[in-house]
Amino acid sequence: MKNQKRIFLIFFIIILCIGADRLTKEIVRSDLPRTKPLTLVQGMLSLDYVENKGGVFALE
Repeated sequence: MKNQKRIFLIFFIIILCIGADRLTKEIVRSDLPRTKPLTLVQGMLSLDYVENKGGVFALE
């Protein structure tokens, strides 16, 4: 029984990672400007739109 819980937990974490990856990609595609960086903290933190066709662990 303990082994089944471990397998379920690993499977759940993998699905959660893939889902989080897909969700963040969709948020970036819809909300981040593609032409210029989005500055969050002046001189320290900015986000640039860069597209990579692969998914988490290069699965897609």
